[in-house]
Amino acid sequence: MIHNDNEIPEIERILLCTRKTILNRVNKSIVRLIIAFTDYNDEKLRNIFILTLCELVIKNTALVAKCNGIKTLFRLLIDGPSEMAPTLTMTIVHLLDSEDTRCYKQPSVDVEIIVSTLTDSSQVKTDKQSYIKKLESSSKIILTLFQS
Repeated sequence: MIHNDNEIPEIERILLCTRKTILNRVNKSIVRLIIAFTDYNDEKLRNIFILTLCELVIKNTALVAKCNGIKTLFRLLIDGPSEMAPTLTMTIVHLLDSEDTRCYKQPSVDVEIIVSTLTDSSQVKTDKQSYIKKLESSSKIILTLFQS
C-alpha cells in the first residue's frame, strides 16, 4: 500500500480512534491480523500495531495468548523497533506481575527468546553490528525484568 506523507497522520488518527472504540470487541481473526502487521518490518504503521497488541495483552490476555501473541510480544522485544522496547518491556512486566496473566506465559519458550541472544554466538560471524545491538538490547531488557 503506497501512502503520501500527508495521509499518514490522518491514517494514524483513524487507527487510534478505531483502536479505542473496538478494543474490547475484537475476535481472534482481528488479533491475528494485528499480530501479522507487527511482524511486517516495512509497514509504516507497525508501531501502532505493536501498541495495539500491547493494549490487547493488558485488556484481554486470554484472547492474545490463544492467537500466539504473547510469544510475538517477547520476540518483538529482541527483533522489533528499538523505540518500542520500553513499552514492550513494561507490558511484559505487567504480564509477569499479575497472577491472573502469568499463567499465559510459556516459561521455557518466552523467556528463552530474550536470553537466547546472550547465548547465541552464530550471529557474530554473519552480522556483528546487528548482533551487538541485539546483545545490548537484551541486556537492558533482562536488567529491567530483574529490577521489577
